[in-house]
Parts: sequence; structure tokens; C-alpha cells
Amino acid sequence: MAASKSGGFGGSKELDGLEFTVEQILAIGDKIDHELTRILNEVGLPRVGKMQNRSPVDDSHLKDSIGLFPVKRTNEGLEIAWVAGGPASDYALVQHEDLNFNHTTGQSRFMSSVLYEDGPAMRAEIAKEIDALIKTYSIPAKPV
Repeated sequence: MAASKSGGFGGSKELDGLEFTVEQILAIGDKIDHELTRILNEVGLPRVGKMQNRSPVDDSHLKDSIGLFPVKRTNEGLEIAWVAGGPASDYALVQHEDLNFNHTTGQSRFMSSVLYEDGPAMRAEIAKEIDALIKTYSIPAKPV
């Protein structure tokens, strides 16, 4: 049976609860997207400070440019990205590509090294938060 123009299921008694259930599932999906965004930001943000501490310059241009892009939805799901550069991008690129560059402070690959080191911990943090999140959601019974 097709849904009516009003979004219902044509008044079929058998499908009365289906429309309610679909609405509840869609509402939960919206809430979960919001919560997943919060979780990814909470897990990603502390890594910015670690990246800044490993930045291979003493001045603040490169360090200040390190940040977390807002979470975005892609075809694969939600995506989080760390960025750096700004006015220091030309200088940073030279140092990033030359692993033999003599760093008097910080290190090369200062962003990816944090992600490689913290990857397992980030996965565990995200999994723990998602597990707790899923346990808080249930579809309420259809009101009578």
C-alpha cells in the first residue's frame, strides 16, 4: 500500500503503527547524527593541542593555524578533518615534504604522528561513546 499525499498510509488499520514507527526512527536518526558530531568533536579536539606541541616552529603562525574542521556528512558517513597552514602553509609544506629537514623544535609529520599514535585510543573513545549513545535510544510504544 502506498503512502497518501499527507504522508500517511491510506488509513489502513494494519499500517497505523508503521507511520508512527517510521517517524520515530527518523527522529532518532537526526538525534544520533547530532550526537555523533558532538562525539567526533570531543574526541578530535584534544589532538589539536598535541599537534600544536609537535609543530616544528617556535612562532605561532603554524601552531595557531592548526584546528579541527567542522564535522561534515559524506556518502560514506560523517567525516572529521584536522587542518593546518594558513599564512604558514608554504613554509610548512617544505618542512612536511623534507623528512631530513633539521627541526630545532617539534618534528616533521607532526599531525599524522598524533593520529597514528592516538588512532587506537580515538577508536576506543568513539566506540565507547557510541555504545552509550545507542543504549539511551528506544522507540516508545505507539500512544493509544
